[in-house]
Amino acid sequence: MLQWAAQTQIRTCSRSFGVATTTTAQQQQHRHHQLSRRWQQARKQRTQAQVDESGEWNEIFQKAHDSNTGGVPDDAPSMVAAVVDTEGVLQQLNSLKSKLDAAVAQEDYTTAQQLKQMADALKQQLPPVQQYMLAQVAKLGSSNPADRRAAVSALGEVGDASCLPELASCLHERDLNTAACDAMWAVFHRHPNPAVNRLMDQGLGLLQPGSPLVKFRAALEAFDEACKLEPSFAEAHNKRATVLFLMHRYEESIEVCELVLQLNPHHFGAANGMGMCHLQLENHTAALAAFERALAINPAMEPIQTYVAALKAKLADDGLGRPEGL
Repeated sequence: MLQWAAQTQIRTCSRSFGVATTTTAQQQQHRHHQLSRRWQQARKQRTQAQVDESGEWNEIFQKAHDSNTGGVPDDAPSMVAAVVDTEGVLQQLNSLKSKLDAAVAQEDYTTAQQLKQMADALKQQLPPVQQYMLAQVAKLGSSNPADRRAAVSALGEVGDASCLPELASCLHERDLNTAACDAMWAVFHRHPNPAVNRLMDQGLGLLQPGSPLVKFRAALEAFDEACKLEPSFAEAHNKRATVLFLMHRYEESIEVCELVLQLNPHHFGAANGMGMCHLQLENHTAALAAFERALAINPAMEPIQTYVAALKAKLADDGLGRPEGL
């Protein structure tokens, strides 16, 4: 059984690291714009009176939307300040949420109501796309399954790293796992810097099964450049790990996978890929730990469940204990 797993791991590499399951960054940007425009139209219909009075809503939305996709207008210094403040507002919202949860747990509903009002006021300071994203996160708590599926899909269209914890929790629900997995890959690949997106598309275009070594080297160079431009962009590093695996540079790939998981603890693809590298090196205990780490994030990955069962049987047959802490 373990031999079968070892023989099939290279064929499943692209899927595990997230190559075969993704669209290009340009396609993701296009989908992002489409959904944002649909939401803009709905919002305009609901608030047409205010729009007619001010005549500024479209301009505000466009500047806010551009700021979320890397295109802050040159003539909008106030919007630059708003972009900088967005992170601070989100931090305040997280703090208020913790206090609100504590107040509800203590049945202090007066304080809870005050905190909710403060949070609602803060949300109004965010760009429209960010407000929409937070609304979708809130819908994940709905008792209506259709609403929850729609929210997961919407977060795949416009979500950013801040919504990954909520999407990751959906991976543990059978009815939402596939949609949440797709949404998370979309978020993993989303970056506001067009130069990074171009490099990612360039590398992905070269990263195909059966590609010659020269193309792998060219893909690695593209992902290296993306990492230099945005060192905190986890998916650029993850694609480096993918290429290193395909080039049989397993130790290096493992190191990069560890970095990916430091940058993005929800990246089940990196944990999975790390396990495959260890398996290729016949580091069975380390491979088992990595695969179990991947399943702890995304429990529905059936091939990895097979690897785990095979590795456990192998270690039991060999009489090998697992080091403490693994």
